[in-house]
This record gives sequence, structure tokens and C-alpha cells, in this order.
Amino acid sequence: MKRWELGMLTAVLALAFSMEQADVGVLQSMYSPIARSLGCSAVSVGTLTTWRGVVQAAMTPFVGSAGNALNRVILSAVGTCIWGITSVGIGAAQSFAQAAAFASLNGVGLALVLPCVQSVLADVYSPERRGLAFGLVLTTGAVGQIVFNYLAISTGAHSINGLPGWRMVFYLMAGVAGLTTILMLIFGIEPRNIRVKDGKEVEPERHRVAKLHILKQIFGGVVTMFQDCRKIFVVPSFVIILVAEIIMVIGGSGAGYQIMYFEITGFSDADTATMNIFFNVGNAVGMLTGGVLGDLFAKRSPRFARPFVNQLSMIIIAPLFFILYKALPGSSRFTDGVPGHLHGSLPSYCALLFFMTIVAPWEQANNAAMFAEVVPDNLRSSAYAFDKGITGLLGALAAPLVGFLAQRVWGGRGLVNNTALPKDVLSSSAEAQRLYDRNIHNARALENALLWLMIAAMLLRAAVYGALYFTLPRDRRRLAENRAPERPADSESDLTGKRLLGAESKGSGISGAGSGSTGGSAGSMGRAGSYPPHKSKGIAAVRHTSQPLPDRVSTAEAAH
Repeated sequence: MKRWELGMLTAVLALAFSMEQADVGVLQSMYSPIARSLGCSAVSVGTLTTWRGVVQAAMTPFVGSAGNALNRVILSAVGTCIWGITSVGIGAAQSFAQAAAFASLNGVGLALVLPCVQSVLADVYSPERRGLAFGLVLTTGAVGQIVFNYLAISTGAHSINGLPGWRMVFYLMAGVAGLTTILMLIFGIEPRNIRVKDGKEVEPERHRVAKLHILKQIFGGVVTMFQDCRKIFVVPSFVIILVAEIIMVIGGSGAGYQIMYFEITGFSDADTATMNIFFNVGNAVGMLTGGVLGDLFAKRSPRFARPFVNQLSMIIIAPLFFILYKALPGSSRFTDGVPGHLHGSLPSYCALLFFMTIVAPWEQANNAAMFAEVVPDNLRSSAYAFDKGITGLLGALAAPLVGFLAQRVWGGRGLVNNTALPKDVLSSSAEAQRLYDRNIHNARALENALLWLMIAAMLLRAAVYGALYFTLPRDRRRLAENRAPERPADSESDLTGKRLLGAESKGSGISGAGSGSTGGSAGSMGRAGSYPPHKSKGIAAVRHTSQPLPDRVSTAEAAH
């Protein structure tokens, strides 16, 4: 693949991934305005994420099996097209039921895109560069999330020419999804279709479906899915990384409530949007940093580098969460709950969030790279699909967990009613004080739920990643042994060597027994080499045993 083709392919894959990240984050950023517009609670809007995650999890294993046989670029383009259609549907929804239906269909698009994007990326980059490649794509995804989250937070609660801002955000997402589909069809290349002729790559056959008939693949898809599942889940390192990612998505399931937390502690919408920008910019830089660190450390210690980088991020980030929720002026211990009064503390919050998110996402790029190191090449689509499906389902089911803990364990009140009410709703100072007191109480409940859920998740992940020190080297070695080509005993190069040595032994008076012994030794050396069997290798090995090779080659060929 030419350099510019690789660059365009990576850019298109990164754009598709950024749409996936934006699609997930936008809904969480607009719980309150969507709830007011559709006449439901913020927690009910949160269940839209659950429905989408359930459908995505149900579809993902089938997509993984399809990605092992069909053109993954086409599958990704179909997924982005579905995103566009469902985004229009959510933006036009007039009831919660309509929004839930389109959000569920949106899960189909998510299932189609991410596993295919990750497996194509793993195919086109060498192991030494996969960490950087995944880091770049994850960084681009974070940039897309930054843009759309800022739009969602800053305009979602306002009207634009009479149109609610949250609807405009979904329409804009639909337009970008359509553009992504077009670019995917133009610049996307399926690596499996690249053919090599005379040591040079031939123009790839774009978007060619696998040779098997479509109907046969569909009927065999279920069987293939279970076969792939069995082959993948017997890899210990895959299971360990999957468990760690499940813990990660559960621990991070309160992202939508974190925005609500900042609003009720005393930050304005503009301040919250600014903090969200720093959060996502740091996240983008952190994903790239994690991949680069994993690649650099892997050169010095390939057995332990990536698990160590993941554990290091946990150790650094855990104490910073205590500072964020318990030591800064926005903590429930210090705030008075008055909207906008924390504007002076904005720089310190932005700086801390930026540094935290530079460190926190290191594991994401490294996990994607480790998957490619332990899973067979032909099962990568299924591996990424199972990973995304399972983590997506459990993450979606865990989305209400922070709200549940805040209300049931730490006594939060009225979280479902969006306690950060507009100022014009307040009719007296007494009512305002009651609202501020309730905000402080709910902020305390939310910060406790967010803090302890995240801390517990990080400690568990650090322990789980420790198991990779034992399993990862074995799984890498096992995969390398399975990839090693096995030369048959009577390969063409072996026969050529035996003929040449046999002819030489006749000319130099060596006995037939000696000739057979020498030929056997040459064959053994060929099998011990790391190169694949090739006729020229056998001839090159014989050139060191005799000087007048051309004459003897002719004699041997004439004798046979």
C-alpha cells in the first residue's frame, strides 16, 4: 500500500471513529434539554443509552463474523450511513418512544463500524507501530467528541431560529455521518484485497466481497460466530483485557452525571462547556501519549511494557480524583450552590482535568494493540466485535448506576428533575436558598458516587492488568508459533538440494550414503530458518558447498 493511500485510509478510519465517540457523548451531554423537550425525566433520557447499548451488543458478534469474511470498508460505510439516518430520526422525535426507537437502531450503526475500523487498522500497521496508530485514531475520536460535546453543552438548551438546539446538534451529526460515508467509499481500502505480484503491490480491488456466496455466509454466520467465540475466549490475555475493559466502562458510566455535578455546584453552562473542552483535549492527547509510551517501552521490555503503562496510569490518576471532588472550591464542603459563583475557580479545574485526562486513557490504545498481538489475524474483527459488544452492553446497563448510588446510598434528592433550574423559575430568595441547599446536598451525593465508583474501578483494573505479566508472553509465543510456516519434508527446495548434492557426490567420489546424509542436513537447516520455503533459498544454500555450480546444476537436471 502506498504511503498516501495508507494516510488517507487512516484518516477515514479516524473520522469514522470520531463519529462513534461523538455519537456516544452527545446524548449524555444533553440529558436535561432533551428531557424538557420530550416531557420526561433526565434518568429516562439516560435509558436511551441503555437501549442503544443493548442493540449494539446483540449485533456486534454477528458483525465480527461478517467482518472476517466480507469487505470491512463496506460494512463501516453502511454503519455510518445508519448513523446519519438515525440521527435525523432522534432530532425529529416528538416523543420519548420515537427517540428510543431511533436510538436503538443507532446501535446497529455503532456495531457495524468500530470492530471493522479496529481490525483494518491492526492489519495495515506493523506491531511496532500499532500503538501509535491506535493512539492517533483514538485522539481523532476525542477531537470529534470535543467539538460535538461543546456544541451540545453550549447550544443544547437554547433555540436557534425557533429550533431547539439539541435537535440542531443531531441534524449536524447526520450531515457529518453522510460525509464520512462518502469518504469511506472513495478512500477506504480493504487490506485483504491487496495482491502482490513480482514483489510489488498491484492496485487493490476495492470493495470486493469475499468469494463465498452471500447467502451461504449468512446461514453459516451463526456457526462461525460460535466457532470464533470459542477460539477467542480460550486466549487468557484476551479474557483478562476484556475483564479490565468491563470494569473501565462501569467505572466511567457516570460521565453524563459529571456534567450535572459541575452545574449544580455553581458553574455556569459556559464554564461547564469550557471544562468539557479541556477534559476532551486532554483525553485526545492522552490516548496518543499512551500508544506512544507503549511502543517506546515495548522496544526495551516487550513482555511487560503495555501492562505496566496501564498500571502506571491507574497509580497516577487515582489520587487526583480525591483532589477534584474533595479539595477544590467546587466540592460540596466549600460551595454555596449559587449558579455561576465558581467562575473564578475555572482555571484550576481546567488545568486539573486536562492533566488527569492526559494520563487516564493510556490503557485504551495499549489494549487495542495487545488484542492484535494475541488474537489470530483472521479473528481480529470478531475479537474487537466481542470486546465492543460486551463492554458496550454492560456500560449501557451501568449508565444509571451513578444516579442510583447517589440517590439510594448517599441520599440524593430530586436528581431526576434536573436540579440546576433556570434563574427565571425562582420567585423568592427563600425558594432560591432551598434550591441552593438541595444542590449542595445532591452535589455531595453525586461526588461520593462518582469518586468511589471510579476509585474502586481503577484499583480493580490495576490488579487485573497484573495478570498479563504471566499470560501475555505465553499467548504471544503461542500465536507466533501458529503463524510460523511449516515446510513439508519433500518441498521443492529440499528436492533441489538433494539433486544437486547427489550430482556433486557422484562427481567427487562420495558414496551414496554420504550424499543422502548431507542432503538430509541441508533439509534440516532449511526448516530451522525463519524464512518461508522458496526455491532460491535451497539453491543459495548449495552454492556454498561447490564452486562450479552452473555445470553441476546442468548435470543434475540432465541426470533426472
